[in-house]
Amino acid sequence: MKRSAAEGALVSLQEEKKRREGAGEVVVGGVTGSKMGQVVRARTSELEAPVMLLTGHQSEVLCLEFSPQGNTLASAGADRMIYIWNVYGQCPNLHRFKGHTNAILQLKYNDTGSQIYTASADSTVCIWDVESQTRVKKIQHTKEIVNTCSTSRTGAPLLLAGGDDGFGRLYDTRTPKHAAQEYEGAFPVTACALSESGDKAYLGDTSGEIQVWESRKQQVLYTLAGHLDIVTGLEVRQDFLLSNSADNSLRMWDTRPFVAGGDTARCAKVFSGHQHGADKNLLRCAWHPEGTFVSAGSSDNPPTHFIWRASTRKVEYQLPGHKAGINDVAFHPGGQIFGSASSDNKIYLGEMMD
Repeated sequence: MKRSAAEGALVSLQEEKKRREGAGEVVVGGVTGSKMGQVVRARTSELEAPVMLLTGHQSEVLCLEFSPQGNTLASAGADRMIYIWNVYGQCPNLHRFKGHTNAILQLKYNDTGSQIYTASADSTVCIWDVESQTRVKKIQHTKEIVNTCSTSRTGAPLLLAGGDDGFGRLYDTRTPKHAAQEYEGAFPVTACALSESGDKAYLGDTSGEIQVWESRKQQVLYTLAGHLDIVTGLEVRQDFLLSNSADNSLRMWDTRPFVAGGDTARCAKVFSGHQHGADKNLLRCAWHPEGTFVSAGSSDNPPTHFIWRASTRKVEYQLPGHKAGINDVAFHPGGQIFGSASSDNKIYLGEMMD
C-alpha cells in the first residue's frame, strides 16, 4: 500500500530538507555540470532521487538488508516490527510483520528472497514467509537474548544463530524444531556468520575473539584474535570475513585453508575512522557485492556512514544525515545503492558515485 510521508513512506531528501536543516547536500541527478551553483552529476542508480529517506519505525532501527533480487528492503528494530519496502519509484511500504515481543536485533533474507530470518531479544529466532506475510516458524533458541543470525547461500538451507548463553546453534530451516549442531563458547555470542556453503560457522563474542568452527565435525578449526573489545558484526564474502568491533576497528580476515604465516597471519587488513558509542549497540558491517568496498555502522558525532575502498583501506565516502548512531549498513546486490539504519528511527538510501 502506498503511504504518505507522515504514514511511513520513503521520501526524497529534497523533501526532507525543506522540513529540517543539516540534512546534508542534495545532489540533483542529470548531466555532469552545474546548475544555479548546485552540483549536477550523472545518476548511477534507479533510485527516484540520489538520496532517499525512509521513515515509519517508531524506535531504533537496528538492522536492514536488501533482498537478493534487489527490489525490496527489509528493516527491523526496537519497535519489534519488520518493514518491507519497495526500493524503487515512490518506494511504498509493502508489508509490516509483527510477532516478536522484544527488539529484533538482526535479520537476513534466505538465498531466494522468499523468507526472512530474525534474531530477537525475546529469546527466539523466527522464519517469515514474504509472499504470505506470515511467520511460519518460531524457534525457542535459548532463554536469553538472541543477538545475531546468518544463513548459507548455497546447498542446504541453513540458519545460524547466537546469543547471550554463549552458544551458536545451526538449524536446517526445513526441520528447524531442534538445532542440527551446537557450538559452545565461553562468552556471549554477539555476531555470527556462515560461510557461503555452510561448511564453516564464525562466532564473534564479547571477548573480542572469533571462533571458526567446522560445522559438521563441531570442532574449532582456529581462532581469529586481534580485536580488543566486543565483536559487533560479521559478514562473509567468498574466502574472506569482515568483522566490526567496539575497539573502533573493522578487520578483513583471510579464511582460506592455508595462509602464509599460519593462523596468526590471517588478518589481511584493518580499517579505521568510525567510532562505537556508549550505548553499546551491536554495529554491523557489510561487503560490496563485488568486494571493492566495505562499510560499517558508526556512532561518531555527528553520526557518519563510512565506506572504505577495500584495496587501499581509504575512506571513500563519509555520509552525513543521521542524528543518532548508525547500527547497520547494507549494499544493494546491484552494487550502486547502499543503505543505513539508525537509532534516530530512520533509514537512508543513497547511490554510489562510481
